[in-house]
Amino acid sequence: MAVLAIARRQSENPGGSVQIREIAAAHALPQEYIAKLLTMLVKARILKSGRGREGGFTLRRRASEICILDIVEAVDGPLEADDLVGRADGHLGASVGTLFKTALDHLRASLKTRTIETLLHEMNATKSPDCCPDL
Repeated sequence: MAVLAIARRQSENPGGSVQIREIAAAHALPQEYIAKLLTMLVKARILKSGRGREGGFTLRRRASEICILDIVEAVDGPLEADDLVGRADGHLGASVGTLFKTALDHLRASLKTRTIETLLHEMNATKSPDCCPDL
């Protein structure tokens, strides 16, 4: 949601940045929580931050170059089948493990093909401000 808000601001005002307090207020979340997430995204080279009165966060890359998988893995780490099913014991466990691995492969592929730009276009087409109210 934060990356979408930042991308939306930049599409409306090239070079425009978004401050932590704006995102936190728009989503009724603590600023400390948003700061931690945005720091992870800066470290992952998805966002860049500027300091000072006019500082804030901007996209490091074009919205068309940032896939949703990049964001998910920057925050949560690599998506692994073991996270979903645990250790697969026995024949039944192995079958369930295979099922979850296949499902995860499909999820990863879907998240990799969807970009921030794609989501912004979809949001604009449906006139939905849900991602970034009043930013």
